[in-house]
Formats: sequence, structure tokens, C-alpha cells
Amino acid sequence: MGTEIIICAEISKNERAILQNIKKIFCDFEEQFSRFRATSELSRLNRSRGRKFNASAMMMELLEQAKIAHARTNGIFDPAVINILKDLGYDKNFEDLEQKSQNQYTPIKIFAPENNACLSGRQAFTGIKINKTAHTVKMPANTEIDLGGIGKGFVVDLAARKLKKYSQNFWISAGGDMIFSGTDGGKKWRVGVQNPLCHEDDIMELEIPENMPAIATSGITKRTWRKNGATYHHIIDPRTGLPANNGILAATVMALDALKADVLAKSALILGKEEGLDMINNTDNAEGVLIDRDLHVYFSKNMRALSQI
Repeated sequence: MGTEIIICAEISKNERAILQNIKKIFCDFEEQFSRFRATSELSRLNRSRGRKFNASAMMMELLEQAKIAHARTNGIFDPAVINILKDLGYDKNFEDLEQKSQNQYTPIKIFAPENNACLSGRQAFTGIKINKTAHTVKMPANTEIDLGGIGKGFVVDLAARKLKKYSQNFWISAGGDMIFSGTDGGKKWRVGVQNPLCHEDDIMELEIPENMPAIATSGITKRTWRKNGATYHHIIDPRTGLPANNGILAATVMALDALKADVLAKSALILGKEEGLDMINNTDNAEGVLIDRDLHVYFSKNMRALSQI
């Protein structure tokens, strides 16, 4: 997943060994769903395009959740943009890419390729056929997928369900996708929202309510790289085939679970201020905040009451 995993729990000495099992959930998930591992199930699925693929139960569950997210966001959440990312140069682990030489916190400019053929011949996620009875998946011949846009939220929720059997007070983080349980020493959990132009600083603090214990942030100022003198980021707008470029640098969303928060944050970032906030406001048990390149802050209808700037 290319990120740091943190598991922090209030747990008895006799049950601390369970934390290794929680860690294993993340390690196993990486092995199974990384697009950068040739032996992963996801890589094998991508190589099977045009033919039926016998999928594991977890793969079927993750694909079903991705299908739901794709439909609910009217296609804005689209795991099938991976070929676009490859065309733009994101074809290897992020650490191995030619990253920006200038200060990484400087606002970036997005350049379209001279011949933007990213959308030609591409089929959206709806072209993938899932047979739940036979546990098979068939992908169109010219389609690949990357489940990273939903995977972190999915595995955070999975780990939280397991850990909750042994601890009531804990938090789990996978690169900004977080879930909280219980209290912080009897107090409500609070979490900082990062300044997208200075990642070491927080721009505000949020109180985590019981009905929205998960939070996810999607931004365009961390995962950037250069190719042929142009700078790109990894959040692709499937409508244009290019990195989202609407002035919004980061979106943070609270929701009932990390998967929903993850999908909403990415979708809101792509849609921009008006449409992004409308999507959040029209989703039950969800609130969000968007931050633009001038560090202006835009709240969903009830988010301001949960924030402290």
C-alpha cells in the first residue's frame, strides 16, 4: 500500500499477541492486492483480461464494494483508470518514480500530454463482469484495475472488526485512512487535518463523533512525479483522463466506515468544491472538508461544528 500502518490499542497483556495478527491482516492484503507484485491475485486478474478468472472470496467482496462505490459516485470512483496512470508514468512503486526536484509542498501544475489519448479505447469499471455464484470475474481485453483507491479503507475496516473483539479503545491508521473506537482516556478522539502545503503542520483539528468513527484524506500534494518535464499526481478524473485540476488540494471525509470515507474523499477531491460538497451532504453519516490551493476551507453542512481551526 506504500504507506505507514499504525495500530494503537488499549489492550491487556494477555491479549497483546493479537496485535501481530492484526499486522498480518495488512501484510496479507498487500501480498494479495498490490499491483506492483507480479504474483498477487490482482496482478493475475489483470493478466487474465478477456478470460474468466476464478477469484477468492475477498477479491469478490472487494470488487462488489468497488462496484457499489462506482455506481454511487456516478463513475467518479473508477478503479479502471490504472492504464491512464501508467501512460502518465506511474508504472512502478512510487518510491522508484522520478519525483519532483523542487519543494514538494509547492503547489503543482498539471500538464496534459501533447496527444492526450488516455481515454481512447478505455472501458470503465462497468465493463467488468462479476459472477457471484461461480466466483468468477471477466475483464474486457483492454482493461486493468487497481483497487488501491478502495483497498486501504477496506482493510482498515477489516482490521478494526477483528481488533474490536479484544479492545474497545483503539485507533488504526493506514496512510490517512483512520478508524477510531471507544475513547481516548475517557475523552472523545480528536485528529488533526494536515496542511496540504506544509505536511508537518495541521490546519485544523476534528472531533470524531460516535456515528462517524472513520476518517480519510485524499490529496494531490504528496504523490507527485515528473515525466518529460511535466508534473503529475495520482488522483485521476475519469471524465478527462488527467489528474484532477480544479483548485482543490485535499479532501477529508468522516463516515461510518473507512471504506466509505475513502471513496467519498477521493470523489469529492475530483468533483471539486460545489459538486464534492453536494455529494458529501447527500450521503448519510458523512461530513467533510475541502481545502484549496489558497488554503481556503470549505465545510459540509455539519462539519464546522466538529472542527477547531
